[in-house]
Amino acid sequence: MRRALAGLAMLGLVALGVSGTAAPVEQTEASWTHQQPARSATLSAATVPPVASLTCTGSLLLGRLTIDWTHAPGTLPRQGYQIQRFSSSSATTPTHTFTVGPNATQYVNSNLALLTSSRWEVRTIGPGGWVSAPWAMQVVQLATALNCTPESSPRT
Repeated sequence: MRRALAGLAMLGLVALGVSGTAAPVEQTEASWTHQQPARSATLSAATVPPVASLTCTGSLLLGRLTIDWTHAPGTLPRQGYQIQRFSSSSATTPTHTFTVGPNATQYVNSNLALLTSSRWEVRTIGPGGWVSAPWAMQVVQLATALNCTPESSPRT
């Protein structure tokens, strides 16, 4: 009886050893297609509206620019606002990008250098990170004055 149990134990160990050296499972990629046209569907699109108005003021003494805006009308939920600074009126890549929350109506920058000219743009951030058309302004900071001039309406 002892020999029979010992034989079964040995057979079990051999079986475990053999199963450990079996070939690995091959990776496969499953895919399928099912072509069935939709009988009816509704598709809708929305445009993220730009800010409704834009004003700016500056303080030469403090080197500070204050940008104010009002929320655009509509029901599309806002995720926030994006404010970008460009090194010149013709630059296409911003030098700085700032983001504020969806209820903000003002941005203050206290880091303006003298004798500079820059363009600033404000955009609404909508669902999924989509952004509106920009509303731009030109800012010129001279030795004696800070001039801030918003464009008449958002760019298209």
